[in-house]
Amino acid sequence: MEASLNRQDVTKALSNDCSEDLMDDEDFGVHASNSQSRQYMQTNGGYGQHLPTSSSFGSGEFQSPDRSNEEHKNSIKKEVDLQFKTLIAGMLPVEKLPVGKEGDKESWLEIITDLSLEVATLLRPHAKGRGMDPIKYVKIKCLASGRCSDSTVVKGVVCKKNVAHHRMPSNLEKPRILILGGALEYQRVSNLLSSFDTLLQQEMDPLKMAVAKIDTYHPDILLSEKSVSRDAEEYLLSKDISLVQNIERPLLERIASCTGGQIVQLTDQLSSQNLGYCDQFYVKRSLEEHLTTGHAGEKLVKTLMYFEGCPKPLGYTVLLRGANVDELKKAKRLMRWGIYVAYRRSLLKK
Repeated sequence: MEASLNRQDVTKALSNDCSEDLMDDEDFGVHASNSQSRQYMQTNGGYGQHLPTSSSFGSGEFQSPDRSNEEHKNSIKKEVDLQFKTLIAGMLPVEKLPVGKEGDKESWLEIITDLSLEVATLLRPHAKGRGMDPIKYVKIKCLASGRCSDSTVVKGVVCKKNVAHHRMPSNLEKPRILILGGALEYQRVSNLLSSFDTLLQQEMDPLKMAVAKIDTYHPDILLSEKSVSRDAEEYLLSKDISLVQNIERPLLERIASCTGGQIVQLTDQLSSQNLGYCDQFYVKRSLEEHLTTGHAGEKLVKTLMYFEGCPKPLGYTVLLRGANVDELKKAKRLMRWGIYVAYRRSLLKK
């Protein structure tokens, strides 16, 4: 095994294996493509003209061959991590982000390097799921509040959602999650000769049966792809079941994949095996303080829902914090690129 990862290895890996569909960016409308990743690797216009030497961050010397095998592996890991950090340092000026000082926990150099390496260690792409492209398993969210050093990796799903009613539980440990495809609404009838009360009763009966069927499996959370009627919502509230409705299908599938649950229909034969699980479910509101210069003085509240500690290693969320919106956009682009390169680097080490 080679002791280091050279520039040609990374360039070849990106050229051959970059996916066309990196990820959707609902926060800021940032779109990346293979060509952007390859532009990062171009010597003339990319990091080549900005790339510092490895001596800027350490000596890079390997330990002698007579050291133990474990020590030798650690030495190789440090050297490869050092070269990856050097790549990130070279890309920061390209995105017009400050490099900062080595060891400064508030610098994007330290944050992007550490988070990229952490995600690369956790990722386990599944050939039967969303393919082997690591980027499809990672979402990057930006929150213009707090400090840059508050940026973190969430082992699960983070999305811009809230519970349907303010009295529904919004902080649960080890919840049971039922994921419903479609809507939970009244069943319309076509008997025009019936009285209004009869029609209303005919519409209510199937709805009551559907909600009673859901309650049989004692879920703590019901995720619905479409809308849920007011009467069903009130019944769920009385049973202390948290409802999240109108969830887009891709997000619903992502939550199902991470929690180990299945998207079911009310007509299906349900069982406890259909339920998903996570260690912690909670909703958190954050006040965005660092906005762009054109929005100086404005403050926005962003509500994020967390499904944290999911049993399946098939989805992670990087939460970038601090700075202003424009700077977070740049950090997000570089973060995506860093995750891909770090993952490819981890494969070369194996």
